Amino acid sequence: MANSLRRPITSIYIIGSQSTGKTTLVNGSTEEFKALCGTMGIPEPSLIAGVARIVIKEISFATEDIRNSPDLSLMLQKKILAAQVEAERTALGISPWFVSDRSALDPIVYAHTYAGADAAKEITESGTWQAIRQRMAESVVIVCEPVVEWLQDDGVRLLPKDNEEWIQIHRRFCTLLEEEGIGYSVLGSDIRESSGRVNFVVSRWRQRLEEAALQPE
Repeated sequence: MANSLRRPITSIYIIGSQSTGKTTLVNGSTEEFKALCGTMGIPEPSLIAGVARIVIKEISFATEDIRNSPDLSLMLQKKILAAQVEAERTALGISPWFVSDRSALDPIVYAHTYAGADAAKEITESGTWQAIRQRMAESVVIVCEPVVEWLQDDGVRLLPKDNEEWIQIHRRFCTLLEEEGIGYSVLGSDIRESSGRVNFVVSRWRQRLEEAALQPE
């Protein structure tokens, strides 16, 4: 399928709770797109990965402080939101589309989890979120469902305290996407092989391109 760039190329957000294989999937999908882009006549995507890890490493307090202090948690999520916005701006300066392992919705989810509903509302009502929300609504959004065996501590991120909290975070992603009117697809926990996960992402992206091609100019 050729693309003359008369229409914007759909970006991709691969999101979800911690340790759901997002970064691995982003890297694998990006490699697949490199092979596809030449035949489709479109630029390769920019890659956005590890934004939250970079921000957390720059902050001096321990990750457990995030769970114990709502104020610190909200401050952190605002910093991560600003970093995500800047990462997307930079990425779109390189290519007209990108593949990202998180989104501006993530700080809202984690603010709600660790700082409460009022903190999440503060972010959703901010100009920063409103400015980027429409881009996300026009993109392919993949929510990775947790796979119990994959929950691992990388020493940087604050992990869920148990599987129940992990599932709650996943559900909160889905709920907030619905509340914000953003369409999404869930990559089920039954799809664990790398090739199957990459194919899931690519197929959703190609479907979106085909749907856009059918729309009147």
